[in-house]
Amino acid sequence: MRSAQEIADRLERLRAYEAEADPETRHLVTAAAEALAWVLSGPGPAASQEASPPSTAPADDGSADTGTSAVSGRVSVLYPMDGSLLPARAWYAAAFGQDPRVDEADYVEFQLGASEVCLLQQADEHTITGVVPLFEVHDAEAYLRHLLRHEARLVRRVRTADDRVALYILQNPFGHLFGVIERDADEGG
Repeated sequence: MRSAQEIADRLERLRAYEAEADPETRHLVTAAAEALAWVLSGPGPAASQEASPPSTAPADDGSADTGTSAVSGRVSVLYPMDGSLLPARAWYAAAFGQDPRVDEADYVEFQLGASEVCLLQQADEHTITGVVPLFEVHDAEAYLRHLLRHEARLVRRVRTADDRVALYILQNPFGHLFGVIERDADEGG
């Protein structure tokens, strides 16, 4: 895991490179710099080990929630991408100085301290634009049902081939995109 100083140093180098980057790669440099800046401004690794507050969201049957679908408190960022993820994967690996934690053809995930930067290949039938915040939950299926009851609309479902990650991208009644993600316990979730 990288220290905050190492991440800050990489951010400084990225910002310097951003000014000189050609227009075709500038958006990738900017995205990586924004992700690193977000990581530096968020809670540190110690915060991710604190207990999460109990959920007050209703369970599927309307009774009090047992906490299985509660948001864990971790928030990640998702960058939807057109075309192959290979160029972005290579760039982020070089920029962050590490290999991805999850590495599939249509989904790549980098661990940065207590946060993640996720790359998602666009499906032809789903066009997602902009950065999408991902809220980590303990039970993605249960939380999805909860959100659908509260007028969220499912935009896309993603599962890794080995089922280590379940991700749902939703739209709230106000048109904002967000995601809920559940990771296998072995993946740091």
